[in-house]
Amino acid sequence: MEDKSLIEKEKLNIFKIIKRFFKKLVFKEIGEEVKIEKYNVTSNVIEELKDKQKIIELQQQYEAGYILEQDLSNLQIEKLTLLYKEQIKNLKDTVEKNETILENYKDRITILRKI
Repeated sequence: MEDKSLIEKEKLNIFKIIKRFFKKLVFKEIGEEVKIEKYNVTSNVIEELKDKQKIIELQQQYEAGYILEQDLSNLQIEKLTLLYKEQIKNLKDTVEKNETILENYKDRITILRKI
């Protein structure tokens, strides 16, 4: 009885079978390691975002007057200070970008007026 399947099967010799076995074994182990690394990275990122969210909520409560500076621990003060410094840096970067954009517009306008 002939095999009349739609998929043509490749004739395998013993060496091809062994080669496929080791490829599957190695790639399976590598794939599991990659999955574990991705999980660890993802969980670390999630933890960092949760911490940042807590600090931002603490900042909002502090600015609203619900929490006094005396009520904060030294660690919370350090984290708030770092957050404020990061926000100031981001603000300065944004201002610098906007200034360069405005300078470019100003230069374009002066060039167009000369024409």
